[in-house]
Amino acid sequence: MNFQKIYDFLIFGLVFLIISCGFIWRGTATSAAALLALIGIASAFKQNYFKVCWDRYWPWMLAMCAIGLAIVTRQLVDLDFRMRFADSATRLMIAIPIFVALIHTNFVNFKTMRWALFAAIFLMLIFGYYHAVVAGDPRIRTEFTNTIPYSAFCLIFGVAFFICSYRLGGWDRVAAIIAIFGSYLALYLSQSRGVWVAGAVVSLFLLSSVFGFSRKKFFIFLFVLIAALVSAYFFSEVIRDRVVMAVSECHQFFMGQRHGSIGERLDMALVSYYIFKAYPLFGVGRDISPVLHMLHEQGLVIASVVNATDTHGELFFNAASLGVVGLLCYCAFYIGGSYPFWKAAFSQEPEAVALGKVGLASSMILFIVGFTHITLGLVMYASIYATFQGLLLSSLYKLQQMKASR
Repeated sequence: MNFQKIYDFLIFGLVFLIISCGFIWRGTATSAAALLALIGIASAFKQNYFKVCWDRYWPWMLAMCAIGLAIVTRQLVDLDFRMRFADSATRLMIAIPIFVALIHTNFVNFKTMRWALFAAIFLMLIFGYYHAVVAGDPRIRTEFTNTIPYSAFCLIFGVAFFICSYRLGGWDRVAAIIAIFGSYLALYLSQSRGVWVAGAVVSLFLLSSVFGFSRKKFFIFLFVLIAALVSAYFFSEVIRDRVVMAVSECHQFFMGQRHGSIGERLDMALVSYYIFKAYPLFGVGRDISPVLHMLHEQGLVIASVVNATDTHGELFFNAASLGVVGLLCYCAFYIGGSYPFWKAAFSQEPEAVALGKVGLASSMILFIVGFTHITLGLVMYASIYATFQGLLLSSLYKLQQMKASR
């Protein structure tokens, strides 16, 4: 076996391990993704694809780097060297060397690796249900994860597999239907309302992938979606209870009773406004707990959210911790990160269109879920998403190169 085959199988194994086992085997995603990034850096000595990546996809590179660099800079301005606050954000940067590592492979692309997504969905579902039974938790998740990122990534994997597999027909189409059913089942059992909203919105993407898109079809899809949501509300006690609870907590918040999951998030959003007004340029730094304690003493924030920054929405957290710079980084992540996939989604190549839709759908899911939770707030989540992005963009690059060489 020659070196190239060994390299291909090594990269294939690492990517499969990160995506399929990242949520069920603690430490797998972080260590394997770091090794994959080191391989990418080493392989640059063979051919410098970092420059290729910058020349073609510089908005995407900025998206992967912006928030991490901003946090590190803010910590250094305060002479605060606790870089744990930048761990997950800087981990997104490894998407770039992972892209380089994947470019050097012959057969590792999104089409071959999509079965890792299929495996991930059902492994997450099985281990999540097992943990719920053992722990007596009504909401499924794996032992070391939060329900919101757990269900958000399961949704991303299901949507990605469906978009890339359904169009192939035959058994691939059957597998696509099974996968999307599994991901939405995990979504339902997680009882994560923010991810429910993302799942409802992104379902329009799925319908357009199956039936095509036009203005008339869009309104038909919208009607079908609304009818499905209304039916789910009346026929599912779980959905009805969670929706009633959300409406009740919103009403209580505006009546001055700031408690419950929704109340905490609204309270932190309101406090972010006060912090942003006081520190508009560069915020108060990523460790906002001291400021929250001070605001609690002034009666501006309830005690339960002082140390619960993980429930903070990304937009509001960036505004409070990094000011205008944070808001610009927030825009860069979603706009720059979606830019190459937006172009691909409107190309004439069916496979490129599918990859573009996957990239746009994943950004959409994180954007919506990000209003209820810092979805990439842990190194593990950031490592998995960096690998997913590197795989997606490298596959798009190979496809574009193949088309250009015809």
